[in-house]
Amino acid sequence: MAYDSSCKLLWHIITQDPNDHWLSTTKFIVDAWHYIGHKATDVLCRFWCNPSLSDGSQPDLVQMSNINYNFYIHSLMLLYKERVEQRIQKKDRGLTQEFWDDVLE
Repeated sequence: MAYDSSCKLLWHIITQDPNDHWLSTTKFIVDAWHYIGHKATDVLCRFWCNPSLSDGSQPDLVQMSNINYNFYIHSLMLLYKERVEQRIQKKDRGLTQEFWDDVLE
């Protein structure tokens, strides 16, 4: 997650719940100017929010436009829908063929 105040967001998450899944599944980075402006003693920002990636590559960031946002939201909703459908199927609570036959008549 690239966010100008990622270090503050990260600090908030840690103080609320140090075992939060965001901490193990998300890389929090700040922009280079924010990073340079922090004190060398700010270990949280220096260690966890360093904008340079560990493999030496540069992040591919773009400004979010209406078109990008629309595509992004639709993609997230599709992924969410698929996860919900999987949970429904796992609990065997899906809509039966009989239901669909009645609806489509």
